[in-house]
Amino acid sequence: YIQHLKELVSKVHHLMSHTFSFLKYIFIHKLEDDPRFLLEDFINGTIFKGIFLSLLTNYKLGKEKATEKERVYKELVLRYREHYFQYCSYNPIDMNYAHQEE
Repeated sequence: YIQHLKELVSKVHHLMSHTFSFLKYIFIHKLEDDPRFLLEDFINGTIFKGIFLSLLTNYKLGKEKATEKERVYKELVLRYREHYFQYCSYNPIDMNYAHQEE
């Protein structure tokens, strides 16, 4: 089981690195497009979670119970997702049960 644990830790590390990298990519592009973009409105756990999940192969595009803020975040993520994947040569990772709620 040690090998499986090492693989999981490596996968999570890779995902977390890309989560922050993708977040930075989005913010840089948004600020280039609109210098009045309110960055402080987007520094929260909801967008971090959305970006993390967007890096997975089983990313869910629709969520009926999403709040307005979650929809805005998802639209932002979707706007830059494919560009980021191409720019970084990123391939989404398969991670079972990542979509489970707290």
